[in-house]
Amino acid sequence: MDAAEQEIYIGVTLAGCYLIEAHLGSGNFSGVFRATDQHTEREVAVKILSFRSSHSADARIEFDGEKALLELLSGCSHVVNRVDDGTHQLELAAPGGAIVKFDVPYLVLELADGCLAELLLNRARLPWQARLELYRDLVKGVHQMHLSNVVHRDVKSDNSLVFSRPQGAKIADLGRSKNTADPSRFVAEAYEVGRGDLRFAPPELLWKCGTEDPNDMARVDLFLLGSLFFEIATGVAITQLALIDPLAILTAASRLPRLAREADLRVRTHELREQFMPAYDLFEREMPSHLRDPAVRLLRQLTDPDPTARVPAFRQRSLPPWDLQWLIQKVDVLLKMEAYNTGARRRITRPTRRARPARKGTRT
Repeated sequence: MDAAEQEIYIGVTLAGCYLIEAHLGSGNFSGVFRATDQHTEREVAVKILSFRSSHSADARIEFDGEKALLELLSGCSHVVNRVDDGTHQLELAAPGGAIVKFDVPYLVLELADGCLAELLLNRARLPWQARLELYRDLVKGVHQMHLSNVVHRDVKSDNSLVFSRPQGAKIADLGRSKNTADPSRFVAEAYEVGRGDLRFAPPELLWKCGTEDPNDMARVDLFLLGSLFFEIATGVAITQLALIDPLAILTAASRLPRLAREADLRVRTHELREQFMPAYDLFEREMPSHLRDPAVRLLRQLTDPDPTARVPAFRQRSLPPWDLQWLIQKVDVLLKMEAYNTGARRRITRPTRRARPARKGTRT
């Protein structure tokens, strides 16, 4: 949504209820605004499909799909809550004075204090205890989605909302998510490259080897959660750092037939692991020393170029890639290590009381 369209909505009241007050951000097809519910005086976020995109079939599918998924996931503690939705009739003056009417759909969502990407701009001031707690919340959000057969496919700090009351984080922006229990909305080739941001994409999507299989898409989410872990530590996108130009890789892969792409990716697996090593080294330098070893092992597992290696071997025998309880437990271990280290530092630095000298005539 461009700046000119953003200005059109400021001061507009949707459904006689939601007074739009400020623009918060925009994506390819929509804009997000801060608004006030005139009935309750509660502040909310309103996501509006751009009228320039309202006639795009893909944009409508994505917007309507997000609405359906938010309804399905209603009540999940770490997925953003849908408050309301509707359609607003926008009237614009065309050249010559004619009035053109657009039916513009919107979603009303709970209002966050900001997104994780904003916090990470000053991540040096964000204690590791807080970073890990936020990361755990977002892993829990993706876990809740998976338990409802929904894959996110675009996990990153920009799509992670942060709240102060109650304090925590929620996964958001489900426009590119998919309910794997529903029929496919696009042709099979559309899933070869996924729907997310290439800067964070796993190698199998850059080589156009993605599939509609729910387990394959769940493994993509695992890579993206590893990428988010990397972002929380370094502030940058792991795929772009490791592979430099993801778009060039995708363009080159597009010239090959499917079987050739799959074969090329298989033979490059070891090479790709080597290309990710500088990113792992940066991550290691950014991590506190007491968390370094388990955190690096976890990152390398989640972002392994081989999708099947992202799930622990012992879990593969009992649970599908959908179940992220094992990952939540690993983050819990890191949280306990951080809490113990913080407590130990406090014990070391706590001043000790000097013993009072005994009074004359008293026994010691």
